[in-house]
Amino acid sequence: MDAWGIYRTHTHIRMVAQRMLSCRSKRFDEQTMTRITETLAEKIYSHGHAICRDEAKDIGLPVKIPPPELESVLWQLFEKYETLLHLKDPIDPQVPVPSAEDEHRMQLILATIESESITSAFSGTLVLRRIRKTPQQVNINLNVGVSLPPNVDPKSVPDDIRAAIQEVLQKIQADAPKWVKEQTQKQSAIERVEARFECGAWRDITEQGT
Repeated sequence: MDAWGIYRTHTHIRMVAQRMLSCRSKRFDEQTMTRITETLAEKIYSHGHAICRDEAKDIGLPVKIPPPELESVLWQLFEKYETLLHLKDPIDPQVPVPSAEDEHRMQLILATIESESITSAFSGTLVLRRIRKTPQQVNINLNVGVSLPPNVDPKSVPDDIRAAIQEVLQKIQADAPKWVKEQTQKQSAIERVEARFECGAWRDITEQGT
């Protein structure tokens, strides 16, 4: 992204933040709105940054402390979302991809919106793919030749034995591409792991529950 693209994105984020803050029935004053926008859109660089109550107060966000019984219920609800979104299961690209594969697909839920009657989830497929550097030369030894001892006349070999030998040779020939792929993979060093999210969309998961 060039400098102009970065500027446009930054401006758009600030505009959206301002509009969202303006939707409150009790509007913020301009100074508070500016402080909130600058903090969330510029000073906090990580989307994974958790804002606690004290920090929210310092920013200027309204914070209401619930009574203990309500807070307990809220925490139970959070734990259900924690399970649904696998928040305790950080994704290590090297772990879920089986050693015999270079690409692995897994279903993920990234966000949820829930009401009393409907639960919607933004879900899709996370694709993890190993990128390898194939060496200039790959050593593959594959000997499929079958020969009879020199003192044995091929015509004297029973038909069923010849048929069995032919079947074995055909199987070896069919499996050869797989062996070549496996050997190439073993001799190719992993450079990096790429990830992409496919088919992301909001879906109704009400029946699945949380």
